[in-house]
Amino acid sequence: MSHSVVVSASLVYWAIGGGTAMCADSTHEHLTAADLVQVRDIGGVDGKGLSVSPDGRYVAVEQHQADVPRDTYTVHWLIVGAVDHATLRFVADGGDPSLFKGEQDDGTTSGAWITERPAWMPDSRSILFRRREHGETQIWSAGLDQGAAVQLTHNAADVQGFVLADRGTKVFFKVAESRSMKTQYNVESDESGYRFDDKLYWSLLEGRSIRPRYELVGGPRIWVYELQTHVEREATAPEIQQFEDGQRKIDGADRDSGAKRVVAYDKASKKAAWLSPAFTDKQGRNPPMALYASIGKDRTKARRCVAPECTGMYEYETLIQGGIRWSDSGSEVLFARLDGANNGHRALYAWNPSRNTVRRILATFDWLTDCLPVDQQAICFLETPTHPRRLISVNLKSGATQVLYDPNPEFDKFALGSVERLEWRDALGQETFGYLVRPINYRAGNSYPLIVVGYRGKRALRGGTGDEYPVQLFAAHGFAVLVYDMADPIEVEASAASLEESFLRSWGPRPVEIVRTLSLLEAIIDKLGDQKVVDTHKVGITGFSNGATLAAYALIHSNHFAAASMSSITWDPIGYYLSGGGPYKDLFRRAGFGRPGSPDDRAWKELSLSENTALISAPILINSSDDEYHAAMGAVRALSDADKPIEMFIYPNEFHVKWHPQHRLHIYERNVDWFDFWLNGTEDRESSKTDQYARWRQMRAEIHAAK
Repeated sequence: MSHSVVVSASLVYWAIGGGTAMCADSTHEHLTAADLVQVRDIGGVDGKGLSVSPDGRYVAVEQHQADVPRDTYTVHWLIVGAVDHATLRFVADGGDPSLFKGEQDDGTTSGAWITERPAWMPDSRSILFRRREHGETQIWSAGLDQGAAVQLTHNAADVQGFVLADRGTKVFFKVAESRSMKTQYNVESDESGYRFDDKLYWSLLEGRSIRPRYELVGGPRIWVYELQTHVEREATAPEIQQFEDGQRKIDGADRDSGAKRVVAYDKASKKAAWLSPAFTDKQGRNPPMALYASIGKDRTKARRCVAPECTGMYEYETLIQGGIRWSDSGSEVLFARLDGANNGHRALYAWNPSRNTVRRILATFDWLTDCLPVDQQAICFLETPTHPRRLISVNLKSGATQVLYDPNPEFDKFALGSVERLEWRDALGQETFGYLVRPINYRAGNSYPLIVVGYRGKRALRGGTGDEYPVQLFAAHGFAVLVYDMADPIEVEASAASLEESFLRSWGPRPVEIVRTLSLLEAIIDKLGDQKVVDTHKVGITGFSNGATLAAYALIHSNHFAAASMSSITWDPIGYYLSGGGPYKDLFRRAGFGRPGSPDDRAWKELSLSENTALISAPILINSSDDEYHAAMGAVRALSDADKPIEMFIYPNEFHVKWHPQHRLHIYERNVDWFDFWLNGTEDRESSKTDQYARWRQMRAEIHAAK
């Protein structure tokens, strides 16, 4: 398949906090899988988690690091100086790390590390946070003047969220059923059996339903802890309303489902600013927005920002806490915009409603998140393609940045492949962006095997989305790596009124964003081949979650890929029978993912490996959690029966995102070994891997015999 492609002029990676990646020499060390697994992380995987004290002098964050020998994590709460840049105090142990596994209200667990922002007391000396200890999740306190963390609540149920209220004198918190009620329910259900129905998700591994968090009590229960008297009691009706109001405004902004999507208030002047859909024909789930503000206390006198920067795609999920915010002076509204290929450019602006003027504070390609304005600076997280997340300050006047805390200063000692940002289009004019990571000791004119990693290019280049495909380890083994950003259905999201409409338009009967992204990948691979950067006969593809869907689709519909590694296989007809129905049963049927062989079976063949075994020639590795491997069994069995090379590893006690450090380490190493074998023709001489290579050599011999 031929493609025309336009690649924008790009520079070896630079941006705030960036710098050109190092090339290998005698002064730098090679990065190992253990080094990468044991990076110290601050905040959650979603780029959130910092909290600034009321006086603006301190920042509280959660830090965690994998402990591979013990197969767990060390977790700490720490306080960093935001003014003197000198204070660094580890104020509390974070407790049982399982608290951060991404537990959802629907009863499922994602495995993704999710960090809540701690709450500062009004005196700016201590913080409140949730901590799990001995199987109980309660509210704890720690701070600059405390010798040790102190447990505050002692509820019979686990605390699932809280709001500090009434000038720091009360904590409102929510719980579900008590631990004893939960235990009794499980005992009784184990004895009498679990009725299989379509209403609940099912864990086929455990043979029991995944129960929504509030099922036994019909909704969250709100309690109050009084900090001065230490009394713990159930909340009154007005206090419950106060808790709900506080939760909506916990980021400093209010969200509603009406025309005003995001609202920010300035407490001193009582002014309001908000975002509303900019166009009458685009009123969907994520439409282009326009920025408004009230002038003075009369909110009926709204003014729209007329500058072109104020109309378009706003970034109000991660970059600024609350989405939009008033400056401390109340004179400007801070906001962030998305532009460029696949909305890959991010810029921070300030709008003065009185003057109706806009100024740009900074623009970046980096993953700048969770910014909170304080006086003349914003405190933010920053990840770059060549350095893990740091805590920084951004001068709101000049845009200058300064590092407040770097959890991994030793990361600079590693030799890394150089990183180049690319933006490109395919023959249809579709566009996206990504990063090309060259092999360490890259030499121009040599063509290198390529590994494709996705499905987001907005974050640091560690292991791709899901963190299973170690980009810089691949570069150290002589691979070029393309980290791509999946082509988002921007026009669908702008006009689709609901999640259901968006899904039907994007996935049924053809997976639009998957089709687009594959076309873009083929275009850039061909271009890099023409430039003699990569060997187009030695291209591997990887995939986690939606990226695994793309990888499967690519193996069916493209001849560009010689080997593949995936974290799961989810789009296969066996999934119809394994799902147990659930709330999306009818939606999937309408999209063409109905009962195999029925009139509603229109889309499976587009994505299913088991339905297309004759088209599969590339060897496939699957590293699946025990929570998801069942959905891959149809493809594994069908490909094995067709004598196609496939191997699956199953990791116990895992979820969508692999959580255990030992599993993460083995997945890193196995993925490197896999592509080294199939694309480089090399083997690790480690004696423990003898059986592994014997299997893979047998696979290779069978492939050659079949040709």
